[in-house]
Amino acid sequence: RTLVGTETVGADAEGTVVFVTPLPLGGELLRGVARLAPDVLPADDAYWFTVDFGGQVRVGLVNGAPNAVAWQDELFFLKPALTTGEGGGGRFHAVDVPLATLDSGSLQALDAVVLANVGALTPSQRVALTEFVEAGGGLLVTAGDQLTPEVATSWGTLLPFPIRAIKTAAREGDPAAALTALGVATADFEHPVMQVFEQVEDVSLFKALVYRYALLDAV
Repeated sequence: RTLVGTETVGADAEGTVVFVTPLPLGGELLRGVARLAPDVLPADDAYWFTVDFGGQVRVGLVNGAPNAVAWQDELFFLKPALTTGEGGGGRFHAVDVPLATLDSGSLQALDAVVLANVGALTPSQRVALTEFVEAGGGLLVTAGDQLTPEVATSWGTLLPFPIRAIKTAAREGDPAAALTALGVATADFEHPVMQVFEQVEDVSLFKALVYRYALLDAV
């Protein structure tokens, strides 16, 4: 169902638009978009949002670099993280989506997609993912050796900025890696995303070493 309303808001002012619509059944999601009239700064002319009514979130996991060594697989940490709650009955329902089958059909039943170190996308996959995101679907991208600056051009506007280069801060196995590798120095534990770590005395997040990272061309 499409609901449309308008509001004129002046500088440094606030406005409210009220919609009345039946709630979705079965804990579904309600997606929408707020648009501004076109101006000289088009990047903020549309704001996509999703209202969550507490249902299960279906997350598609696309593994761009499967590995027979479990702890080196792209999804080794992510899958357990999504399996929350007693008996694995949390809100997230992870679905494996092979890259070869990623299309508009496989995206229809999903609320979010994780592209874990995925390389080049076909034109049809790029279009399907773009339409999925524009309709309110969630998209999380994790970088890796498969997502190079060259293949990233096949992603179109799915990436926030073009990938300019891959920077090596340290090499695994190098005795000096502990000194030259990068890490997380601090975090805002008051943010809802980080509050779960607030009471952890030995936060492994700060011990993780970053050997390579992607430089974005923010132009």
